[in-house]
Amino acid sequence: MQLLGGLALFLYGLTLLGEGLGRLLGRGGLAWGMASPFRGLLLGLGLGAASASGTALALSAMGLLEARLVSLSWAVRFALAAGAGAALALVFAVLNLGGWALPLLALGYFLSLAPRFWPWGRAGFGLGLLLLGLDLMGRAGAALAQAPLFQAILDALSASPLGVYALGFGLGLLLHANGVAALALALALAGMDLRAALALVLGGGAGSGAFLLFAARGVMGRRMALGVVLVRLLVGLAFLLLLPFLHGPVKGVVFATHVAFHLASALVYPLLDRPLERLLLSLLPEEDRTAPKYLSEEALSSPALAYGLALREVGRIGDQVREMMGLALRRIAQGEPASEGDVAFLEDKVDRLTREVVLYASALAKSLGEKAVRLLWAASELEHMADLVRRILRQVERLEGQGLSFSPEGRAELSEAMARVYRRLEMATTALATGNRELALEVVLSRPEMEAFLDRLRRAHLLRLEAGRQESRATTLAHLDLLITLDDLDQGVHRVASLVPEVYA
Repeated sequence: MQLLGGLALFLYGLTLLGEGLGRLLGRGGLAWGMASPFRGLLLGLGLGAASASGTALALSAMGLLEARLVSLSWAVRFALAAGAGAALALVFAVLNLGGWALPLLALGYFLSLAPRFWPWGRAGFGLGLLLLGLDLMGRAGAALAQAPLFQAILDALSASPLGVYALGFGLGLLLHANGVAALALALALAGMDLRAALALVLGGGAGSGAFLLFAARGVMGRRMALGVVLVRLLVGLAFLLLLPFLHGPVKGVVFATHVAFHLASALVYPLLDRPLERLLLSLLPEEDRTAPKYLSEEALSSPALAYGLALREVGRIGDQVREMMGLALRRIAQGEPASEGDVAFLEDKVDRLTREVVLYASALAKSLGEKAVRLLWAASELEHMADLVRRILRQVERLEGQGLSFSPEGRAELSEAMARVYRRLEMATTALATGNRELALEVVLSRPEMEAFLDRLRRAHLLRLEAGRQESRATTLAHLDLLITLDDLDQGVHRVASLVPEVYA
């Protein structure tokens, strides 16, 4: 139990150390590291060494990949490099620093009481726990070395390096690479055969990558996780063949093997990049995220059920249009660039879902008559609104491509207009998805107020032109065109809301 307790303190101390150092480091180097795969490798090594947490950094890379901000190659390379950097944390197990554990715990605690020094205190307290855990593991290993039963277990494990490797792989899922390496070091000092201890280290390194498979949310994340595991398995196999030739002081050999394994994985990956990516794409093909979720050919035999499913799919179209509108709003209000890939994907998804709903509703027209036609109209209106949102984004991009920008007043007015249309779109699509007639009526009745508001914005722009405002003169066509597009968009919102009572009749 003392061995397990020491391991728990080591792992928790490693976590606290990583949190504290992470707060001190910040995110300043991320943009630099994302510029190229080689920079990603250097950034991963640096952050891994500084934070002592390769798994946390790998999860961060997975998040960037799933958000489509980085490539698969960059994410795998960064994760492997972060693991190599974090492996250096085992140096604390090699150095005899157990006497520093309690002073560091005390110093870390008192520093953490002051908000200004909280990250330093967190890191110091974590380092103290880490050293205390290593000290306890060393003492426990020395005591267990005298127990005949424990020695028998070690002898059995030492007889099968491959079995120990598999055990290390499983432990890597729970303890991560540094935890398994620290455990292997304690067991080796207690009498375990050095080759078996090194096999445990190698298995833990590969198993820590498998942990990422359970954390992945989508196919992109699973590709990255599988890529990390495959590279580490391949490099681990090469290291297993070298085990008979590894000799020397236990602490030094375990530490060197742990670091060399992870560093070799990071350095070998560029040689495997292209074939590995092709393999991952074939094993984990892209999910068709534009396909309908609810439309079922079998349900057409029950018109009421099929109509309900089609209505749910129309709700999905509304969600995509609302997301596109949100991108456009942030583009104008905050100057936040909209990813061309995201916009194109959403537009393609709206087009496909609309096409499928139209065909599905057409098949229902014979049995449901005008009710199915109204649903078809609602889907078509939403698709037209998506085209208008894409037009808004192109208008802004074209203007900025000419080196022009709206006046502060003009940008504020356009932002307010878009925010109002967005709120009305949200209300209309919610009413369509839920059948809330009161909400739909509110949208319909407030259309005259929205018309008057847009008219006031046109007049305000003309007043700025009369006053000779240079920015207003340079952007006048784009400004008025955007107001016209927003008016068209709001008319579509009004028409969708007007269809709600008929869709749910």
